[in-house]
Amino acid sequence: MRKLSAILLILATALLLVIAPTIGAQTDEPTEEPVAPEATPTVEGMDATAEATLPVMTQDAMDMGTAEAGVEATEMIMGTAEAEATEEMLGTAEAQPQGTDAYVRFAHFSPDAGAVDVMLDGESAATGVEYQTVSEFMAVPVGAHTATVGGGEPVNLNLTAGTWTTVVVSGSAEDGTLTISPVQEQIEQMQPGVATMTFVNALTGTDSEVNFIRDGEIFISQLAPLSADTGVIGASTIPVDYGTYTLAASETATGNMIWEIADATITETSVYLLALTGTLDDPQLVWHEAPRAEIDMALGDLPEPGTIVEALQNDERLAPFADAVEAAGLTEQLSGEGPYTVFAPIDYAMDEIRAQYDNPDDLAAFLNSLIVEGDVKFNPLIEQGSVTALDGSTSEVALSGNTATVGGAEILAPNIPATNGTIHIIGQSPSN
Repeated sequence: MRKLSAILLILATALLLVIAPTIGAQTDEPTEEPVAPEATPTVEGMDATAEATLPVMTQDAMDMGTAEAGVEATEMIMGTAEAEATEEMLGTAEAQPQGTDAYVRFAHFSPDAGAVDVMLDGESAATGVEYQTVSEFMAVPVGAHTATVGGGEPVNLNLTAGTWTTVVVSGSAEDGTLTISPVQEQIEQMQPGVATMTFVNALTGTDSEVNFIRDGEIFISQLAPLSADTGVIGASTIPVDYGTYTLAASETATGNMIWEIADATITETSVYLLALTGTLDDPQLVWHEAPRAEIDMALGDLPEPGTIVEALQNDERLAPFADAVEAAGLTEQLSGEGPYTVFAPIDYAMDEIRAQYDNPDDLAAFLNSLIVEGDVKFNPLIEQGSVTALDGSTSEVALSGNTATVGGAEILAPNIPATNGTIHIIGQSPSN
């Protein structure tokens, strides 16, 4: 019995020697934090889990900056199975550098001022601007500037890098209420499913606040006329989801309908200005669209005139495809009015394609299988379910995980803008 007890004592001692370091390590080392899940894939700053509906915006909500984009189908939009393309194509959600420029345009909403000339820092910025006209954005250096419309008093503008300002002329020249109001807009990064819209109350001869309405529901509330000194804001910018809606304006106090636009189509990535102008007795609604290509040209990201050819040549990822377009003799076509939608294989995918098509005619025939007549953005493309190319071939559009494919080719970067259409970068040829 003593021998057995001795043996058991030796075994117990040995066991303690084995497990003691482990127990000590567990006691001394801090508890390991759980690993966070990987971030949601993003495309050019897009949060792929954005909420799918837009709230009704009250004045309090706007003041607190709680406007959110409605992006139906955004959850299914990006990311890619190709690791090589992901890093090269999509980047991260970090904000783009603001640079050294700000961006300014002019809107003439005074019904009795006639055509006006606009001066910026004493230099002509626009001449003969007609009533209800909105100019294109122009890049100007950041800092202090003065804007003068007609023979009016100059207005000081303090512009910071990356800001977008519409200088609105409203009120009446005849009764001395002509007003120049800088309206700063929050132009969103190019996101599938989303447009940007600025609502402006530019009514003359009243201090009535107005609501802007979408499909019968109040969308923006209590905007005062810019020319009225009421202390209430007269303009607001929010992101909006794409689609076709009935847009209207009504008096906040009475609910009386002032104006309505039926079947107003909002295109994803575009920038809109919706302004109520004129008087309560004779109101008009100005509907102005700036396509994303116009914004990119102002930024200097797209060379003028901004056609599909310029967009292809300006993007390193698409340089081989641009060369193929030229070799196939399609440059003139894709520089024309269009519009066209082009599914352009990324550079590494084009290497194999060019090896297969040495003859310009054969190359042109292949490229025509990647070009669709009409301007089809990413979300409408998914809704269509298929596309028919210029060569008559039809390709199915399908969802695969959190991305989309066209004819089996994954869309790596959607909605590359051009003045005569849209480019979607794909990861491989549908025929390869």
